[in-house]
Amino acid sequence: MAPMVIVTPETHIYRRIAKTHTTPRDSFVEIGCDYGITVDKIRKSMEDGGDVPIVWPIEADIISTNPSLHNARDNRDSCLGIDRSQESIGIANQR
Repeated sequence: MAPMVIVTPETHIYRRIAKTHTTPRDSFVEIGCDYGITVDKIRKSMEDGGDVPIVWPIEADIISTNPSLHNARDNRDSCLGIDRSQESIGIANQR
């Protein structure tokens, strides 16, 4: 499936659309995540829908030296929030 970009006039509409269009097999990236509220909602929704790994990607050199780790998809976080404010990211990580 091709990547989907969602742009809406209101945050509550965006959150509803993102939640209904994201499945446990997808990856979700939010640029400008602020406090991570939407990322958290999507992550929880994905977990409820299936087994979603919550581990950051394994370094490429580790994968290359261990053939059993070649499927990096199973070893990474499926939800990622990005924000330029370190304060916002700190709050999101605490949540």
